[in-house]
Amino acid sequence: MELKEIETIESQGEINHSKDIIFDLLKGRHIFQGSEFSELKQNHAFYEKIFALMDLELICHQREFYYLLNNSASTGKNSTSIALIFFVLMRTLSIVENNPRPNLFRSIGFEESILRLDNLAPNDRGILEESGITSWADLDRKLGLMDRLGFINRFPDEERFVFNTPAYRLIELCESYIYNETLEVEGGEEE
Repeated sequence: MELKEIETIESQGEINHSKDIIFDLLKGRHIFQGSEFSELKQNHAFYEKIFALMDLELICHQREFYYLLNNSASTGKNSTSIALIFFVLMRTLSIVENNPRPNLFRSIGFEESILRLDNLAPNDRGILEESGITSWADLDRKLGLMDRLGFINRFPDEERFVFNTPAYRLIELCESYIYNETLEVEGGEEE
């Protein structure tokens, strides 16, 4: 009988929030502030090994936030609709502010009314409708999900939201989607 060598996983500092950190990341949340962030940053290798045992990759984004990546899973319906909402918001803000790269991280945030379907351009409304967002209630649920995942903070009493640092991940997803679409179109023209 062959004995398998057991790898020891050691932390670099105190582990006080491991349950919250692990459960939050497994639920798809992004950790970007507070004591959980500090602990995760100090013990990155420790948590990285724990998630590797689950075939998950702990990502530390260059903008200082953490999230999990499951390389074997396909993009889910929620991920796609969140990316589409973000894309539509970026396009809408670009038009409203006459700026191709609007400041998404301003402290006052944005009024939720900017995303009401009747305020959107027809093609943007069509993009959202194709992803199953056909009413304010649908959009409201997705904004709630974006809040729970850490992309935004909502202020329902004021009907506005502000973006958190993990929204940079959405920017990158939109940019990669546009880049991939451009490559497909350019590749198709050569045939």
